[in-house]
Amino acid sequence: MALITRYAMRNETFRTIVATKQYIIPPTNKQPETRYLNNHNKLLWNGGKYYYKFATGVKTGYTIKAKNTFVGSASKDGINLIVVVMKSPPKSITMLLNYLNMDSTISVKKK
Repeated sequence: MALITRYAMRNETFRTIVATKQYIIPPTNKQPETRYLNNHNKLLWNGGKYYYKFATGVKTGYTIKAKNTFVGSASKDGINLIVVVMKSPPKSITMLLNYLNMDSTISVKKK
């Protein structure tokens, strides 16, 4: 999953789509009402419980066997990370990204 995501994230159109929080489909001659498609990636939604300011999208999912699944990306200061998590709640994803230092600064002292 990580290798597929790494390849896909090279494509600007793909990056735009997976980072889009909501897409509005205007009325047409066959569908008179406006339709809204919402991204279920909770890391993208500012103000939400799992919002992660460096998240750049990709895919969430759920199946009975795999439970909560997540393939995501985050970017900060030119560093791009891809995270794949299976059978885990959303909070573990932000904890993992923080552990990988996306949301903190490390000071390195030379001796």
